[in-house]
Amino acid sequence: MDTVKAKNFIIIVLLLMDGILLALFAADSVRAGTAESAALTGAIEVLNESGISVSESIDFSHGAMSVYSTARDEQLERQHVTALMGESEYSDQGGSIITYSAVDGGGEATFRGVGGIQVQLMDWSPGEDFDAEAAAREMAADLGIEVLTGNGTAQVNVNENGRGTVVLFCAHEGVLIINCRLIFTFDEPSIIIEGTRPLDTVVSGTAVDVLDAPTVLMRFLEHIRELGQVCSQISSADIAYYFTATAAGDGTLQPVWRISTDTGTFYLNAVTGAAEENIA
Repeated sequence: MDTVKAKNFIIIVLLLMDGILLALFAADSVRAGTAESAALTGAIEVLNESGISVSESIDFSHGAMSVYSTARDEQLERQHVTALMGESEYSDQGGSIITYSAVDGGGEATFRGVGGIQVQLMDWSPGEDFDAEAAAREMAADLGIEVLTGNGTAQVNVNENGRGTVVLFCAHEGVLIINCRLIFTFDEPSIIIEGTRPLDTVVSGTAVDVLDAPTVLMRFLEHIRELGQVCSQISSADIAYYFTATAAGDGTLQPVWRISTDTGTFYLNAVTGAAEENIA
């Protein structure tokens, strides 16, 4: 066999091997998908037997998730305050509480190490064609806080005079943080912003394996039985983040399964399956 024929033969063999490996991979994927689907069906049947239906519209799929460490960055914090209300003087109140006062008297802001914020902007009026939600989103961006975007992601209760409230929900990379939100109260001549943010910077992230839907549904059933809780339908289930922080300005974003039912919403740690209690 000459050199050219030998090379062609080797190429053909390699292509055949690649084809075989691809076919085996596809077959494994199909088997895995079938097994997962069967496990989910079985879990739903167990819930049905317990008197709990599961909405057919629920999509249990999700992307890769991580546990993130966050931290307060006072330099960034000052930049964000400046972006919102101009040049400001700051005063350390102790206990990781810092107050900022606008030099021109146009506002005051208080930031806490655990993520709490309260801002008052003075001399405000809605003006013509005022859009409260757009204004709230712009102020959140000035503060460097990511919020959920898209239709239906804000709670708007504002009258024709521009007075009322807008609630925006904080997010990390587009995923809801269930206990971080900002409430904007428009009440001429001032705006008040209050709520909790997930701190300024992400220090690190560790990829985690999230419990699959069948396991979570069984953990949920076990949890409500322990509580003696009664429900008859699961209307939605998705992955979100839960924020915790210390007064020193160190925080954590932990993925959780959020399960909404006809009698309340339940949160399960997405890695361990343990119930997360006292989530506001």
